[in-house]
Parts: sequence; structure tokens; C-alpha cells
Amino acid sequence: PMSEALARLGQEGTEELSVLVNDYFAAMAGLIAAHGGLVGTFGGDALTAIFPLRAGGDDGANAVACALAMQAQMAPYAAIQTRAGSFS
Repeated sequence: PMSEALARLGQEGTEELSVLVNDYFAAMAGLIAAHGGLVGTFGGDALTAIFPLRAGGDDGANAVACALAMQAQMAPYAAIQTRAGSFS
């Protein structure tokens, strides 16, 4: 619904959506990197994180810690105010 509502605003809406998605991806990619992971792919509003096996590393624990940190950072995205209205 948010992408459709912003698309109806034309280029301004498209640009606003791009800023929102890029902000989200930057925040999540930063957390992934901080926990020793890599961003594998971006698609729509989703991304895939990869946590390579490292000798002596606790990659599973890093992946779980990253997921929890990502969930904790979702609060700013729970309710978003845009030119097309509020979305939650």
C-alpha cells in the first residue's frame, strides 16, 4: 500500500520511497557488517544476509545476534509518515 500510494504522487513519491528504502537498507546492512555478515542480495524491500563460516568463529551466534539487533532497530519503521499519509 505505501509504494502504491507514493507511486500515485509521481516522481516525488517515487523519490521519497527510494529514500525510505535506502535508509532502511543502510541501517540493516550496517548491522549485518557489524556482526560479521555480508549482504548477499537486495530485492524489493528485502535483503538476504550471509554469515560465512570462519575458523574458530561462532557464526551461528553472530547471525542470531544480528537478527535480534535488526528487530530492535525496526521501531522507526513501525509507523512512517510520508507525503501520501501514514503507514504502519
